[in-house]
Amino acid sequence: MGPDAEWLILHHDDWPELDELRVLWKAWFFFVRALCDNIYRVLLANTESRSARQGGSMSQAAANPANPVARTLSGDAPVFLTWFIAFRDRRNDVKQGVNVACTALNSPGVSITFNEFRSDPATGVARS
Repeated sequence: MGPDAEWLILHHDDWPELDELRVLWKAWFFFVRALCDNIYRVLLANTESRSARQGGSMSQAAANPANPVARTLSGDAPVFLTWFIAFRDRRNDVKQGVNVACTALNSPGVSITFNEFRSDPATGVARS
């Protein structure tokens, strides 16, 4: 990105449907995480030849390579847990308040960015 690049944060006044896109994008993280946890419980039940039980999370497979679901995924979908960890970390950012914005950069189209504002310890002023 060159020094003359201009970011444009698109506002709802420009495109009202962007508000809905931002909300749906954030919600997607929560629904997909719930889906991953449900898949974990089903895979665990399958590997243990029993009915699925409540509780359990794909994070357990990600944290422990000896976990039966982690072993199954490492053979059948070897990149899944790597993807899941990155996805989970981004979902945790959103859960902790990172905002989603729609932007454009000197081109047609829309990009989705994640924005976080924190206080600068030296000045106390919020910065992104």
